[in-house]
Amino acid sequence: MSNYKAVLTLILLVLLLFGIFVNFSNDYVEPAATKVGEGFLDSIDTTFEGIDTSVPGS
Repeated sequence: MSNYKAVLTLILLVLLLFGIFVNFSNDYVEPAATKVGEGFLDSIDTTFEGIDTSVPGS
């Protein structure tokens, strides 16, 4: 019977750790990734800002 208790305890522990990881991701990782992505897009926009993108001959 103790093997079943050990398995159930491990399953509960894994679910708890997974919940903590998801909570951490939503609170810290996602906003940081969004901020990095916005900064990356801004740097690309400023880099190519002065380049004329019109098609020659039109």
